[in-house]
Amino acid sequence: MGGRLLVAYGNASNYVPTTAEYLASIARYSDWDVRYVHVTHGAEITFDLNDYDALFQSYCARLPEGRLSPDFVGKLKQFRGVKVLSIQDEYERTETLRRAIREIGYHAVLTCMPPAMIERIFPRRLFPATDFITVLTGYVPESLAGRGDRLPRLQERPICVGYRGRDVGARYGKRAFEKVEIGRRMREICAQRGISHDIEWTEDKRLYGEAWYDFIASCRANLGSETGSNVFDFDGSIETEYERLAALLGGPVPHEKFCAYTDPVESQYDTGLISPRLFEAAALRTPMILFTGQYSGLIQPNEHYIELKKDFSNIDAVIARLEDLEDLDRLADRAFDRLVGSGDFSYRQLVKLVDTTISRKAAELHSTLRPPLRDDPGTVEIGADLEVLTSRRERPTEAPRHPVFFRYKSIAWENEDLKSETTRLTRFYTDEIIHINDAYKAEIARLNDTYRAEINQLNQEIERIHGIYKAEIVELHAVYTAEIAQLREIISEFRARLYWLIFIHKLYKRGASGMRAFGQTLHKRAGSLPSIDSFLSPAWLPSAKRRSKLQPESQDFDIQ
Repeated sequence: MGGRLLVAYGNASNYVPTTAEYLASIARYSDWDVRYVHVTHGAEITFDLNDYDALFQSYCARLPEGRLSPDFVGKLKQFRGVKVLSIQDEYERTETLRRAIREIGYHAVLTCMPPAMIERIFPRRLFPATDFITVLTGYVPESLAGRGDRLPRLQERPICVGYRGRDVGARYGKRAFEKVEIGRRMREICAQRGISHDIEWTEDKRLYGEAWYDFIASCRANLGSETGSNVFDFDGSIETEYERLAALLGGPVPHEKFCAYTDPVESQYDTGLISPRLFEAAALRTPMILFTGQYSGLIQPNEHYIELKKDFSNIDAVIARLEDLEDLDRLADRAFDRLVGSGDFSYRQLVKLVDTTISRKAAELHSTLRPPLRDDPGTVEIGADLEVLTSRRERPTEAPRHPVFFRYKSIAWENEDLKSETTRLTRFYTDEIIHINDAYKAEIARLNDTYRAEINQLNQEIERIHGIYKAEIVELHAVYTAEIAQLREIISEFRARLYWLIFIHKLYKRGASGMRAFGQTLHKRAGSLPSIDSFLSPAWLPSAKRRSKLQPESQDFDIQ
């Protein structure tokens, strides 16, 4: 039996089944007395770390991202026991990670880097007192052990080719590109050839927990590629350049536009890591179609998986193998035997390696291991004091807390932040309004007096103008009424004269003989008709004023 082991983790990350099983396996299989403590997002450590003989920091409490609690980091530096760190994604902010390892003084680091790569990334001259030990990115999920008898046969599975990928961005180089490219091209091929498929790589299509395992078990074959990245961004310059280009483009930078920055770096490294998904597929006896790769040297093409060339040059052969169900069953059995049945890649083996490493380092430090902490309180569960649940103060627990606790805390913290901000803004704007009212009160009063006088003056001017134009309108109405009456009289008189002119015009049209007869008739009746001269008398003629207004435009009726 070992001594007291404290596992530091991030409660914000163990919603992922792989991470949750990784953490739980330590207490399940370790010979040490294990406790857990959440150490990210501002956690305050309210106990003495030196009550423990060793501390194991999980990869979910990441160093490069800056999420570790400053309080924890400060106390970890002063911790006198064995310090072991588990890391992943070593390619990201590599120099920040290396600096933290040196400053905190870890005695051992579990890394995903292949042994041949460790000296290049973590040279002994920089870490003379730290052991770097190669482990895998994931292990066989023990939660799948009970599914063996309930797995559907390959011919019963509704999806021929299935895949769920993720587009993590061009700054991670070819490995990231391949995660999308294998899905994109295979989906096109399946659609063209009428092969049933369910292939996606966007965030909204990702699956977790039992839904993910059910999906794998519903596929005749799963796609896959190597995990990780060969773009080791030591000083963060690649990340900075990517963000600059992304800002210029207004969105993600395509791989073909950014590979000029990543290719020179990638050509120097080749990690070739196996993904935890391959253990899941093997455990569920789902055959795998994988891009050509190393896969940590654990599996071989055509022995444990169907090899797909990255240029898809052998796609016809790959598709043909999907129709041979007996061959696929044998392939899945060999992958199961290698990755699952052998027991070599179980969490039990991982924890055995952790125990061995801690015990060895404790012996090197001449540490005296102490008995278990029997009186240490267990995990706080639902129904406990809400004030304790929302506090940033952390104490050890017997098991990792369920992610719902961190979500509850996050919501409570956010609510408190919003309340504080609301109070601050209310106080600020209240003071500002009072200040503005005081500063502008006199000015408002002055402006009111000024514009009130101007408005009164304008109203008086409007009344004066209204009176002037009212009298003018009355006068014009009287003048134009008389004019209209006079025009009516002229029109009536002109109409009467027009009748005589028409009569005379008709006489002219009869000719000379007619005129003589007509003249005789007029002579006989001279006593009863007015003379011609009478038509020309001044009484019948319009006045000069009238003639100017009534002068006809045509001379057809001119009597002169």
